[in-house]
Amino acid sequence: MAAETGMCIQLDTGNATIGEMEEAVDIILSKGNENIIIHHCPSGYPARLNSINLNVIPTLKRMFPYPIAFSDHSPGWEFDIAAVSLGANLIEKTITEDRTTRSVEHIFSLEPKSMKLFVQSIRNLEIALGNNRRKLHQDEIQHRKSYRRSAFLKTSVKKGQTLKEAHIEFRRPGFGISPKKFELFDELCFSKNLPAEHMITFSDLE
Repeated sequence: MAAETGMCIQLDTGNATIGEMEEAVDIILSKGNENIIIHHCPSGYPARLNSINLNVIPTLKRMFPYPIAFSDHSPGWEFDIAAVSLGANLIEKTITEDRTTRSVEHIFSLEPKSMKLFVQSIRNLEIALGNNRRKLHQDEIQHRKSYRRSAFLKTSVKKGQTLKEAHIEFRRPGFGISPKKFELFDELCFSKNLPAEHMITFSDLE
């Protein structure tokens, strides 16, 4: 029996019920083999749109502690991109030297010249997916400042003059004192003469 070899068992689940999948996994495990990959295999050559059911991939990932693969029997690779987005760990895609070869599997296979683009698309997606933590990247921080607002002088002011709300207006960019922090500096004095349109910074006050 294949499971007894200890080699990786790639379990094709085409036309199988969830119960049958569980039964097959139990048989493999009973032989002491935990090296399993479960393939979501929509039926049809090529697969019919209404049978692809990519949303079952997250379900299989919750049910089984093993890698989940998507066996794609459809032209192009948009469904493979979607499968990876939904958590597929492996993609099975057939390759052919010539898609015009008179055989049903060649119709939805990839030729070598397309395979590189296919793999690169998957790799780009993996980078773009990132992780589940919300963390601003450096470019986002810069854009954030550019689109936020900060305090600018409406008129020129003299050194020693008290900062008043009437002196300022809030506009982009947001590299200076934000509206949220303005109340912390209200009633402080200017440390230097400043012209109208100047963006107020902490060093301008004392």
